[in-house]
Order: sequence, then structure tokens, then C-alpha cells
Amino acid sequence: MNRDLYLSLPTRTYTLEEFILRAMGYQNEGDVDFIKFILTGEDTMSGELAVVDPICNPLTLDHGIIANRDYDSLIGITQNIIVQSSITVYPVSNPMESLSTSIHLKYPIPDGNKMRSIDYHKIPNLHFGSWGTRHMFHIFFPHLATPGRQSPKMTKEEKVIFYQKGLRPAIEDSLPQHSSDWPSTYNTEMFRACKYSGYLSYQSKMLPQYIVGTIGDKICNQLELNEIEWGHDIFFMHTVWGIKHSTQHSLDLVSAEMALKEFLIEANLPPYILDEEWREGQWWIDVGIEFSSEQKDCLQWSTLSHFHMIKEILQIPEDHASRITTLGSSKYSRDIVSHLPSVSGCRIEPGVQGQGAFQAAYFQLYTTDKALTYNPEGTHHGKTIMMKEVMGATQPPRFIEGLLGTYNMAGEMNSSNGRVEVRVPAMHATMVLQELNTEVIRDSLLAFRREVWWGFRSYRLVAMAHVIRMQAEGPSELCTKPEALLLTAACLWLINGLHSQPDDGSADRKLMEAILPLTEVDNQLDHLTLMFTPRGRYRLQAEEEEEEEEEDGEEEVELTPWNPYSLTAAAFQAFFKASQEEIHFRFNKTGVLPPGVLPSTHIVTNKTKLTPTYIPDDGDGVQETIFNLSERGIRIPDCPVDSGSDMDEENGNNEPDSFQNADECITFLWRQFLMDLANRAPTRHGALNPSYLKLTRDEWLNAGEDVYRHRDLSVIWNECAYKVATKDDWDRAVDYLFPPYGHKTPPKTQNYRNCMYYLKWKEICQHGEKEMVEQIQGDIKSRIWDRLFWIPHAVDDRIW
Repeated sequence: MNRDLYLSLPTRTYTLEEFILRAMGYQNEGDVDFIKFILTGEDTMSGELAVVDPICNPLTLDHGIIANRDYDSLIGITQNIIVQSSITVYPVSNPMESLSTSIHLKYPIPDGNKMRSIDYHKIPNLHFGSWGTRHMFHIFFPHLATPGRQSPKMTKEEKVIFYQKGLRPAIEDSLPQHSSDWPSTYNTEMFRACKYSGYLSYQSKMLPQYIVGTIGDKICNQLELNEIEWGHDIFFMHTVWGIKHSTQHSLDLVSAEMALKEFLIEANLPPYILDEEWREGQWWIDVGIEFSSEQKDCLQWSTLSHFHMIKEILQIPEDHASRITTLGSSKYSRDIVSHLPSVSGCRIEPGVQGQGAFQAAYFQLYTTDKALTYNPEGTHHGKTIMMKEVMGATQPPRFIEGLLGTYNMAGEMNSSNGRVEVRVPAMHATMVLQELNTEVIRDSLLAFRREVWWGFRSYRLVAMAHVIRMQAEGPSELCTKPEALLLTAACLWLINGLHSQPDDGSADRKLMEAILPLTEVDNQLDHLTLMFTPRGRYRLQAEEEEEEEEEDGEEEVELTPWNPYSLTAAAFQAFFKASQEEIHFRFNKTGVLPPGVLPSTHIVTNKTKLTPTYIPDDGDGVQETIFNLSERGIRIPDCPVDSGSDMDEENGNNEPDSFQNADECITFLWRQFLMDLANRAPTRHGALNPSYLKLTRDEWLNAGEDVYRHRDLSVIWNECAYKVATKDDWDRAVDYLFPPYGHKTPPKTQNYRNCMYYLKWKEICQHGEKEMVEQIQGDIKSRIWDRLFWIPHAVDDRIW
């Protein structure tokens, strides 16, 4: 048994630039060898295994670095709004703008005789308003954050109460002459906001500065007067985002103090929030330093730097720094860059023991190259390719062309800077990130020429684009096999992980286990440390101990085979938004003409969803066969198998399904056929009208021959038309239901292309010999004639 796919190949270490130069030699060597080298490191020309080592690119002694300090954001928690300007308030706010992601801060809430801490984003809140150009308020209701509450989202009832018994009465009290401009009720405002398109247009109202400081108290008072229990202790969060470029200054105390005062003045915030004695509420500020290259190179953080940087910046002991920068720590997240494990940023919540003298709540290292693809959407922060593009007919998709253009232009014009940011109480704003050890900083940074850094991404992207194109151009029956679809999902995941932190949700982790090499770290698999060199398709279990046992003459312990072609059904559904069988028949309509072969006309679709798969209900999972084909030497051929050189000969399972012989295969097909006919029975127009068919869902899911042998049609149908068929009529209908060898289904059909049995029958016709197909069709015809009393009056373009 092969323990490691490339174990026999000698390794050769490359710098990033050397790797790109070597890759250039493959551009004329064909797609397969180029792809192998770029994506797996297998050098077919030299017989070596390439290992990229970015650590070979440290800063040289003469490499100049420029450092600029800045303030990036400010968060303030107060009982009243303390902004010294007019503000904008939303009578009804957009629920998408409520705080729903962690800000790495916690709020203490009384819980009986003790206090419990809760993340701010888990407290029910609303986007209350804004001020300035990019600053906002949120209002929080801590008494709604009960232990049994399932979601922090405000319910409609709670929003109604807040507006009608809190906010609007407070406005009537503060601005009686202008309160008529405000919506009468929550529901009337929602009616006004709703457009014909279904989108909502949220309006805002201005509040003058002289009432801003008291509006919070008045809302609380009104809620208390209306006896709203959760109206007590509400508070506001002031948030100032994304102002780092306007607050840059030198690394000295005087410049830091001047920049901070200017920042507060521009944000219309009082300077006393920095004074521990006089400030109101709690205030946190993000302080950053950005390091740039004098040579306009791309700077990146070494993964080995995380321990040294947090120890230096937070001034904490080695044991605490080591604990919170170890993989597996709940406080530590590593953001791998460009598929290179030794190049990464990090996000750390130090906790009480690791917060250091500056009481840091959050620490992060990152680089600015992500700005070129930054585009928050859904759960992603960067540009994201979707599966429909990866599996689309147009290859390469526009997304890949656009991304490749971005990479190539960045190689000419965009360097990247290294940033460190720390979230600390505002009273430490001027002291943190001062007088740092220059040697620690320089040892933590790597430097790459622009064309090299972005060129590596370009080559990886081009290689994956080749894979996707080959998938689209290849035979559909091969491109929809499990291992091919796994490769498709891998390309999507890797492309999105080139310029963003690789997704690591539950489905993504299943994909990682299937496509990435695994290593054993204290009996726990480290999923993210090996992302470039594909070292093996087996999970090595205590390999050294096994070798020792073999030397002692003891029984050899088998390695557990690691199947690289496995995704759980849930993970597959998450990536493809369909089951594996649905994807197979969506792209592999064997013997069915595509719509494009006919002139473009309007086609009325009828139940376009694929019918469900028949599941034997025999208790032990073994179905009783009802055909006798195997004794006559009939064998259902396997689907075509990819015989490419990259396939694992020892471990590849090339069987298309679990059927053992023709009798079981056609028995399954027969039972699927009976179920599909009932599933595709016509329905009346109008959602309130009953179906023509009387069967319930459970009955048609288990439809057998007894349904079609029932002579009293009124038991089966609410309404139907029928005729007494001749043998010729019967045979003609069966020929449409089970077409003969060589038949091509036209695109203008109803039902056929959405029936699982029909698509499986087409596969048999496609891969089998004509004589075999005719024998099977003859047996099916005989069973229909002998066993069924009625069947649909099938014609060439529809079943019903």
C-alpha cells in the first residue's frame, strides 16, 4: 500500500521567484504538466517535487521600511448620545444594519446574584442613526438578552413597541412642533417604505444638536411610563469606522496626541472621553502601524512572527504569548495568504491574562493587498466566485478573467503593506505601539517584488482555470463523477482563498479533509498547515510506532485508507446547492438533445424538478429482483472511467453505483419507473384545486405495480380520460416510455427529462450494445403487458 503519493520523488526547495521562473518553462508543455506543477508541485521534467519556501525572502539589511502610526476606528458605549452636532435618526431602521458580528468586546449583565459577560452583537439592538460621513449609532436593550433567547434580532413586536411607546413619544416631548413629520405608527412607516419591487426605502430624520444629549433618557422615560420591562438600562454604541488614512502620524508621543485631538474634533466628539476621571461610558480605539517598503515591494507577515509580534507589542510574558498563538487556541485565528502556510496574518483576542499593560481586547496582523478585492457580500469579505460560474458553459468565466486582470495589473502598480492593529481603551491610545523593537519588526516581515507576489497568484489562478475549462470540455459522464465534482469544488474553494482567508465552515472543513494532505499533530489533525505540497492520500497513524513494531517482527498495523474523493451529502449540497444525483443528470442528459439545437422558441415548462430517487424499503436494504437477465449473460456496463495518469490505480473505485448485476439494476429501474409516473401525474390549474391523482405523497413515493393494476380508475383518479388500447397502441406508448437504442429525446418535451428512471434508461442505452438494449427493452415490455392494467398515453413530447 502506497503511504505517500509523492514519497518516491526527491524534493527541491524554491523561492517564490524561482518557482515562477520554473513554471514559465511549462507554459508550452501542455495543460496537464503545467497544472501538476503549479497546483501540486510535481515537476514532470525533472522528476522532483517542488516545495515553495517563502521564508527565503526575509528583509535584507539594506531594505528600507517606512512606518506610519494611525487611528483606525473608535467605539464608545454610553447611556446617552454625546456627539456635539446634529444627528440623523431612523424611525424604522434596516435590520441588516443592526450589529450582528463580533466587535471582540463584552458587556456585563446581572444574572441573579452574579454577573455574566455577553458579546455586544448578541444583545438585541437596532441601527439608531448616524452622524458625519461614516459614523453610526446603535441602541441596545440588555434586558432582552435573556439566557433562553434564541436570536439577538429584534422581533417585529419589539420594534413596534420601541417606536410607538419609546422613540415617537420622546420626539413628541422634545420636538412637539415637528413630531407630525414622523410616521404615526411602525406599520404605517413599513407601508410607506415598501416599493412595488419589494425593496424597502428607509427614511431618516434630523435631530438638532440641542436635544441630542437628552434623547436617550427621554426614550427610557417613555418606555418606563408605558411599563415596558425591557426598556430599562438601554445604552448607545458610537462607532467611527475607517479613518486610518486621515489620522496618520509619526511614531512619537507628541504626534500621537495631536492626531488624536484632531480626530476627535473632526468626529464631533468631546475630548473628555480620553480622561479616565471625567469620561462618560467606555471607549475603545483601534491603533495601528502600517509598514511599507521604500522599494515598493510587497510586504507580508511570516507565520512565525505571530508569537514575537504579540509578545513585543502587548509586552506580555512568553508563556502567555505562546498560549494565545498556538493552533487550537480559541483565542487565535490564522489567516493564510495565497495558499502559503508560512505566510499569514492573524486575529487574536488576548483575554485577561494576555491583554498586557495596555488592556488590549483585540490584536491583528494583516496586509493591504486584500483591498484590491475587498467587496463584502454575505459571509465573504472579498470577491467570490460562485459554483454556477465554475460549472457554467462559458469558460473561463468573466470572474476569472476579471480577477486575473486585477492580479496582472497589481503586479505592475500595487505593492502591499504590513499592518498591525490593537484595540485598547481610549486612555491608552497614545501610548500603545510606541518605541517598538525594530529588530523584531524586521524579522517578522517578508518582502517580494510586486511581479513575483502577484505573479504567483496569477499562475495558481490560471492553472485552476485550465482545470475548470477541461472539466467543461470533457465528457459529461466523466465530469459529473464524484471525484471530478470534488475537484470542481476544490477549485472554487482555492480560487476564493487566493486573495481572502480560506473559508472554514463545516462544509469547507469536509472539503479540506477530502482534498488536502493531512498530518498528525498530537493525535489532532491540523487542517491548515499543509496547503501546497499534496503529501499523500492516506491519514498516517502513528507511523513511527508501526515501523518499530515491524522491525520487532510484530504484526504490521494497516494504515487507514484516506479516500480523497469523499464529501458528505450535506457538504456536497452546501457547495453545489443540489444532490450529487441531481448534478449528474443536470449535466449528463445522455441521449437528450440540448435546447440549442432548435430555433429559439417559447417552451412551457412542466415540473422541471428531477423526481426523487427510489429507495428500497425491504428492511435489510436488499431489494428482491424481478428480472432474469443475468442468466442470459446480460451485464449492464459501467459508466466510462477516466484513465488519466493522475488517477490512483490502487484505490480508485470506478463502479458507477451499488448494483451488482443486470437483474438488480433493471429491478431498480422498474420500481423507479412506477414511482416517477405517479410523481409526474398532471395537476389541475389553480393552487386550491385538487390534483387529478388521488394518491398522497407517501402513496406515490411507494407506488408499485398494484397502483397500475387497479381496474377501478375512480379509486386512483379524481378525473381522467381513457381509451381501450390495442396491442399496437400499447407498444407505441411503451416505446416512448422506454425509447429504443439510438433514440434522441427532443428538447421540447414535458416530463421525460425530469424523470430519474428515464435518464438512467438513457445511460444504459448510451453505454450498452444495441442487442443488449433490445433484450432489456423486450423484457420490460413484456412485464408492462403482463402485469399492468393501465399506463399513461405517452407520446413523443410528453408522458401525460
